Amino acid sequence: MKTRACSSDIEIDLYKSSETIYALSTAPGRAAIATIRISGPHSLLVSRDTEPKN
Repeated sequence: MKTRACSSDIEIDLYKSSETIYALSTAPGRAAIATIRISGPHSLLVSRDTEPKN
């Protein structure tokens, strides 16, 4: 799958990306729970690093 960015002519191959990306998807302000979206080959490692340590 390829997509073209709206503001440039750069094509990105979404299935061959070697980057792991993350984004906070909780609305700004105070919240009881924060939602983080993670995608990429190292997603599991990143999610383990963000879990609370008990």
